[in-house]
Amino acid sequence: MENNITQLHNTTPEKFKAEIISEVEKLLNNYLNKTEDKGELLTREQAAKLLAISLPTLRSYVKRGVISKSERRVGSRVLYDKAELLECLVNSNILK
Repeated sequence: MENNITQLHNTTPEKFKAEIISEVEKLLNNYLNKTEDKGELLTREQAAKLLAISLPTLRSYVKRGVISKSERRVGSRVLYDKAELLECLVNSNILK
């Protein structure tokens, strides 16, 4: 088994975490601004794949109110507005 070690100098774990979060937020904001497919609806599977999470985690986020405003019911189907879904994550406490 190979051990990979990464050392960071002149930074604290908190500063490093804050820098990562800041860059992720910038990338998500850029992605949201570039999406021209606003109004596109995603199935539960597509939403989970887009967010790189499992279906139970998606359900948990909805129950906790993290992404509940992007959820739509069409008959018996649950669909998610793609732009609102990504915006909810940017504004949520998950990234903070």
